[in-house]
Formats: sequence, structure tokens, C-alpha cells
Amino acid sequence: MPENAANGWTSEQIIAMDKAYVMGTYGRAPVAFVRGEGMYLWTAEGERFLDMVSGGRAGCGLGHCHPKVTRAIQEQAETLAFVSNDYYCPTRAELARRLSERTHGYKVFFTNSGTEATEGALKLARKWSKKAKGPEAVEILTAYQSFHGRSYGAMSATGQAKFQEGFEPILPGFRYMRFLDRQTIVQKMPDETCAVMLETIQGE
Repeated sequence: MPENAANGWTSEQIIAMDKAYVMGTYGRAPVAFVRGEGMYLWTAEGERFLDMVSGGRAGCGLGHCHPKVTRAIQEQAETLAFVSNDYYCPTRAELARRLSERTHGYKVFFTNSGTEATEGALKLARKWSKKAKGPEAVEILTAYQSFHGRSYGAMSATGQAKFQEGFEPILPGFRYMRFLDRQTIVQKMPDETCAVMLETIQGE
């Protein structure tokens, strides 16, 4: 088999190899994409699809292989591949400045995914609450039918048993409520509550 899927592998071969070597944590659609351009994706057989999910997790908001994005990635890779949080670098500082200036934020916390952002928010809320309200103020309110991610903290915050089944015991300190029910929020918000975490749109 060729080393590059775009150079000869069929969709059937790609799917078979994925099933053989990748842990089956997701239920995948029976299609394999080898190329993307703009808002379209292509299979190895040349069948074109309109990408209506922006890469699957909204990761391609500017489309696939946008020339400016491709050029920026290439230029950065040719300059500096990676610098850990232990050091400073101009690229991270400048991106944080631009994001802060274009939003209502003050500081920027970079993460790799929405799940990691959720974990950071949980930790930040409890860290603040223990100092501001006391050591018992650790409870976080979330909504039924929510989805916050697949790590343990995010999964425990998710108000759907089907995502938690088989992974019990989930982490303590979460209470679930009906989505956007103000009365329920007030009733279920004791002194021990440190945060309310809601999705702007429930999609799971």
C-alpha cells in the first residue's frame, strides 16, 4: 500500500486499516476523506461532499486548505515548531493580544479542545470559589441533556447518563437542572454553589 492515502488507497482500504489499528471509541460514518478544499471534501474515489460540520468539531471555520492559513502554518513551521508554557514566545503573546482586543476578555487561556477548556473552567471556578466563599463552595450546576466533553470532569458535568454509563463513579460536586429554568437555578443554588455552567445551544 502507498504511504499516502491520497496516492492510491481506496476508501475501503482506509476504513479497514482504521478499524484494525485505531481504538473504536467513536461510531464513524462509512466514508473516508483524503482531500479538502474550501467547503468541500473528497473521497479517494473522487466523490465530493459538502462539509456542513466544519471538519466535524467546528475545527475548519475558514474552510479546508485556505491559502492564507496554509501559508501561515508553513511559515510558522519553518520558524519555530513549538515552545512549551515554560517559556515565552512572540507568536503566543501576539495571538493573545489580538484575541483580547477583539473580545470582552482580559486574559487568554489556550487549550487544545473544548473538553480541555471545560476542565480549565471547572478548576478556575472552584479555585476562585474556595478563596471567595469558603472551602465548601464547590458545587457546580449544569443542565440536563447537556454535553461538556469526554474527560472525567467534563463527563461528570454532562447531564446525560448515557455518556457516563460504564465509567462510574463519576466525580462528585455536580448538580443538574432543567435548561434555562431560572426558578430552578435559584432554588438549586445553595451557598455551596460556585458556578453555573451552560451551553448557549444544546446540541447533543
